[in-house]
Amino acid sequence: MYDVDNGTQEIKNAGDYGNIFLFTQPGVRPLSTDSGSALSTKVWLQASPETVANYSAVCYETARNLVDLHLGKSIPIGLIWTAVGGTPVQHWMPEPAFSYQDCHQKFNRSNQDASLFDTIIRPLQNYSHRGVIWYQGEANVKGHQRYLGGKYGGCFKAMISEWRNSFGIGDFAFIFVQLSPYRNSGNISEVRMQQASALPAPGIGDGVDTTGMVVTIDTGDVLGTDRGVHSHHKAVSALTRRALALALTLAHAPTQPLLLLLLLRLLSVLILLLLT
Repeated sequence: MYDVDNGTQEIKNAGDYGNIFLFTQPGVRPLSTDSGSALSTKVWLQASPETVANYSAVCYETARNLVDLHLGKSIPIGLIWTAVGGTPVQHWMPEPAFSYQDCHQKFNRSNQDASLFDTIIRPLQNYSHRGVIWYQGEANVKGHQRYLGGKYGGCFKAMISEWRNSFGIGDFAFIFVQLSPYRNSGNISEVRMQQASALPAPGIGDGVDTTGMVVTIDTGDVLGTDRGVHSHHKAVSALTRRALALALTLAHAPTQPLLLLLLLRLLSVLILLLLT
């Protein structure tokens, strides 16, 4: 939180949000960890200036916006942060997703594929998820070893489908964030278009459309110290994510408390909204 716009004030005010609780999933290795060592809180921590200061800004800002603008301070929100630096989408895909026709990665596999789903996502399956907010893609841009080209969209759709199948609670909301601008040597627009292709076509499916996309092309930070890969403008995009999260998740059970699970890793952010 300390390294974002208005971060000092946000940290100072965190004590006013006692209904927000923080957890760091074992195995977290965010980009900001110089040593690369794993992090874990091991216990739930109530939001305070001390606990929020080094927590995920995207995670906390999204929850804080939900509290301020819609949910109020009587509904508890739990945040689970996981972060693994430099990971492509393949590491988060369940094994069955690799056999989907639009992905078909039989001959382009790594021994790390599906590893983070197995070690980080699968252990959380006892939670009844309200939805997911996912932010990833930079590690699959052209020039990276795990570049997928035109198959990114198919693999991403396969991952979404298999996450839903794996949790066995129906089509929970899955909201993904298109890449925001940053200086890079690959074709970021290609990944953006592939991300958009994961949206369901209009008129397909019954009931509420539970997949959504957040556009952040106007919230980049290309002059930042890390070439804009991690934008400092978290509050603006958090407002957008909050709007989609509210629309897609509260439509199913508007009176239930929320538990937000955030999976944040280098160039990838994931939030799961869970029921307590």
